[in-house]
Amino acid sequence: MSRYPKGYRKPTDSCDGCLAWGDFSGRLCPACYMFGRSHGTAACASCRRVQPLK
Repeated sequence: MSRYPKGYRKPTDSCDGCLAWGDFSGRLCPACYMFGRSHGTAACASCRRVQPLK
């Protein structure tokens, strides 16, 4: 059974990590998803958001 009805298009949204706009399958764009898998999270010194940092 499908998660969405037939013909449904997910609306364009922004990535929670980098704020890029697009039609993503999840809440993160593919680049932020892959970066987050291999880097630890911490609070950004500038914006105070908790996100994966290098």
